[in-house]
Amino acid sequence: MALHDVRAVCADVAQDAGIRVDEERIRAFLQSLTQDAFEPRKTQHGLRFPLAFASVEDEVNLVAVLALLNAFSGYRIDFHKATGHGAYDNVRRMILGLYLSVDGDAASLSAESLAHVTPAMLAQLLGVPTHTEAPHPTLPMVTVGTQGGPLKEPLELAASMCRDTGAFLLKRHIPSLGAYVLQACEAAAATDDADAAFLAALTEVPAFDDTFVDRGRRVHLWKKAYFLLHAVRGLLERSALPAALAHLRTYYAGHAPAPLPMFVDNVVPTMLATLRILSFADCTEPALRDWKPEPQEGGASDVQGPCLSRDAAYRVRAAALAAGAQVVEVAHDMARASPDKAWLATMTEEQLDAYLWSRAKDPDLRCVPRLCERGTAMY
Repeated sequence: MALHDVRAVCADVAQDAGIRVDEERIRAFLQSLTQDAFEPRKTQHGLRFPLAFASVEDEVNLVAVLALLNAFSGYRIDFHKATGHGAYDNVRRMILGLYLSVDGDAASLSAESLAHVTPAMLAQLLGVPTHTEAPHPTLPMVTVGTQGGPLKEPLELAASMCRDTGAFLLKRHIPSLGAYVLQACEAAAATDDADAAFLAALTEVPAFDDTFVDRGRRVHLWKKAYFLLHAVRGLLERSALPAALAHLRTYYAGHAPAPLPMFVDNVVPTMLATLRILSFADCTEPALRDWKPEPQEGGASDVQGPCLSRDAAYRVRAAALAAGAQVVEVAHDMARASPDKAWLATMTEEQLDAYLWSRAKDPDLRCVPRLCERGTAMY
């Protein structure tokens, strides 16, 4: 499916679910948005690392595994209670811990290593216990430990995803996820549509195939895949590149990169709801109709928003993806019509995603109850 088709399908899903994108609110948001506020945040996707990589191939591999595990937003409060940090910060800690566990040796993120990751290994990297202690139900003064610890569910999901991906790679005799990504880049560069070819290859890895079917329509939200393609494109600015990336850069010299949709997790729809760009007044999901995405009194950041079913979460994420496309479209219209908004002419959905994601970390918005879906490793 071409990327422009993804946006159209997501808009249809939103309409059928009774989720409305409010153009007046979009214009109000863009009218109040200043260039000084937007510019510093538009590239904040969390892709800078305090590491000196031995090669670009090593960096591609680390970024690929980061994209693989870029999930668990439904466990944000659990992570905060256990570590003091959110899901993405903990994913970065796990990745850096795995990478540095063999003195920065790339083998620590190899397919073989991924195939043997356990929840206990990840818990150790985060410094969280693998058991939870509680008073004995009948014996006073006695404490018993139950296996699992405070992050049992997300760490089991993460370890399972690592093992499944490692097995996927080993079955194909591919030494690492980074090597698979480079193969996908090489093959994509030889096609007429490198972006579609790369995404198709990447989403053959089950952990990247963030797809659902709604009324017979296949909807590709592909948050992790879009994130990784964005990261790969960023690496093309380097002077020295492996052949696969050099060939992809040559492809892009003759073909403009396709604009990517937003990388929709739970933060983006929460922010769009807080801005009232997304309206749930007529939504078919009761939990969304009742949701109040507003800062909590006292700044409490541990208040959970509505926990959604898989299908409901996919629909609201689809609506957010469609809304992002509409925001950028309106921004470009405003840039043409108003000289003081000319700077909006270059806004992209990727930049809007980074801005919203970064803005959500500000103290006044951290305390907005966020959407939640547990049991998923897709976002």
